[in-house]
Amino acid sequence: MTENPIEPKYTTRMHMCLSVRGALWNRNWGGLLNDEGKQMSAREAFNALCDELKKGHEVIPVTDCDDFDYTTGCRGHRITIPAEELEARASADHEKRAAPCPRCKGTGDDQAGKCDDCAATGTVMR
Repeated sequence: MTENPIEPKYTTRMHMCLSVRGALWNRNWGGLLNDEGKQMSAREAFNALCDELKKGHEVIPVTDCDDFDYTTGCRGHRITIPAEELEARASADHEKRAAPCPRCKGTGDDQAGKCDDCAATGTVMR
């Protein structure tokens, strides 16, 4: 009997960005920091966002990103998920599905009809 190893899979990490026009339109300036890390006043934030538009920047990064496009945002970073982690996730998912709901004991019904806990978690044993 040969073992069928789980092949590593990939996921993509995307960094968040802020729409400059959206921030100006919604007046969503709270929490914007200047280069020294101090919170900007409303006027400073407005001027900084307008300066970004003048540079042609539609979006600005919220965190550091080494593959950022000022028109569309983060282009994505491919990350390998190790086989060991995939096996652990699969095992945890199987255990979660196999465990009966503590509220209805796996029947899918409680005294009020359909069990809300089972519907939310998908833990009904059938």
